Amino acid sequence: DGKRGTGKSAILNHIVAWARTRGWLVVYEPMVSRYSKEIGQIQRSNNSIYIQPEFSQAFLERTAIFNRDMFKQIPVDMSAYGKCALDGSHVAETRHLFDEMVTKAAKKDAERKGLEGLDFTRHTVEAVAKFRGQVKIPSMTQKLPDPVTVWDIVEFGMQN
Repeated sequence: DGKRGTGKSAILNHIVAWARTRGWLVVYEPMVSRYSKEIGQIQRSNNSIYIQPEFSQAFLERTAIFNRDMFKQIPVDMSAYGKCALDGSHVAETRHLFDEMVTKAAKKDAERKGLEGLDFTRHTVEAVAKFRGQVKIPSMTQKLPDPVTVWDIVEFGMQN
């Protein structure tokens, strides 16, 4: 924030140039306001996060222009990779969104089998565990299982 014409953007551009000449990885979006003013294709995730794929792809492409060599040198931490759904939310949080539906399906299954009382409860608990295991949360690991460097992920993002 600040008054127009006071040099905010000029100072930021100098800082970006200074950091890049010193070999820093710089993630810079010069026109952030366009994300709120221009509207591209919008997708809403399960966690109510609004995603604009065209803007995401363009952002990755611009970021890759200046950082490609560095991205190729940064190894992927496989202990963290795949822990987020495609919308960026943690897989465990996203999985909980399906709990109510899974429980309802398990109870319907027990009802369909005519179970009652303790048998109904036992079957429902077992079915919930089984059905939860069948819930697949979309993640890059399904299409990009073994990235070696961050560049592999960026390149995948630009192509998809």
